[in-house]
Amino acid sequence: MITVLPENLHKAVKSVKITEFNKTLPVLNYALLFENDGYLWIATIDFENHASVAKCAARVESGFAVCVPMTLKTETHPTGSRRYTSIRTFHPFPDFCKVLSQCCNEAVNLSLDPKTMTLSIDFGRSHTEFKCIGPQEFPAIPSTLCA
Repeated sequence: MITVLPENLHKAVKSVKITEFNKTLPVLNYALLFENDGYLWIATIDFENHASVAKCAARVESGFAVCVPMTLKTETHPTGSRRYTSIRTFHPFPDFCKVLSQCCNEAVNLSLDPKTMTLSIDFGRSHTEFKCIGPQEFPAIPSTLCA
């Protein structure tokens, strides 16, 4: 479990580059969350392999690494018509972190269920889950960026 202040998490998430939706390499629509040296790190990478990395102070009881969804795209067809398509882009994890930083003034706990690859975020009496993918799917981040 990793404990972090919501405003610190939001600043870190906000400071990494959110890539455009990528249909060819879906893993680029995710960010890598991992623990290193007592910090929670977040990393994104684009199609040209340009990495963006940020960290925030955290209390680490047990570390983990996981890829959380940063960009999702949905297509809808109003009234069942295939001729008109509405495409919307969402940023689930960044949007959640923004709202969390605005309404929660206590530390939040992040924990991972490795069997279901579910990231749980608990604060107060609230509980939120994100379906994630394994860190092995994420492209390698240059170690010089995580120093």
